[in-house]
Amino acid sequence: MHIPIKLGLGPSITHIGGVNSPVYGLQINAATVIDQKFLDEHPDKIPNGLRSKVKSFGTIEVGHILIPRTIYVSPTSTLQAYGATWALAGLRVGLLKNPFKLTLGADLLLTYLHLSTLLGTANFIRPGIGPKAEIEVPLSKAVSLGGGHGYSLYIPQSTAMGSIWNVSQVFFTVNFRFLQKVK
Repeated sequence: MHIPIKLGLGPSITHIGGVNSPVYGLQINAATVIDQKFLDEHPDKIPNGLRSKVKSFGTIEVGHILIPRTIYVSPTSTLQAYGATWALAGLRVGLLKNPFKLTLGADLLLTYLHLSTLLGTANFIRPGIGPKAEIEVPLSKAVSLGGGHGYSLYIPQSTAMGSIWNVSQVFFTVNFRFLQKVK
């Protein structure tokens, strides 16, 4: 059996409320893609709850909790930052499918971010919620370009840089879709 996989990678630029410099990172979109074709070929492999969602939405993408959505690496002279954000769960609503895909969604997030500036050092670790809008333009059946904007809200954390509770991010990805053989 072959399972469709989507893997997207690209740059992200993040602005953290209270921090004057942008934080750069790597956006990762990794998911198993369950569409109507896969459902028709392997109905016994998909749980009933997911089957009805595939029939309603046409396609479901299931990510893996251990793969972060964003990895932050920003070693500039004014700000050193590293860490990651994981999307623990999420919901997407497709607004358009053709000629491009436009979705709105929200994720339950967990973020760890080490920040070091001239004002001080902080280790930000918080759960949050992140609404976002994404667009994906297909170049072929296997390759697409994506981009989007997300705004995340967290339980506030006081630091020497001020209170951190809001994060805004712009990202771009090149997405590849391929089949992975499994037993």
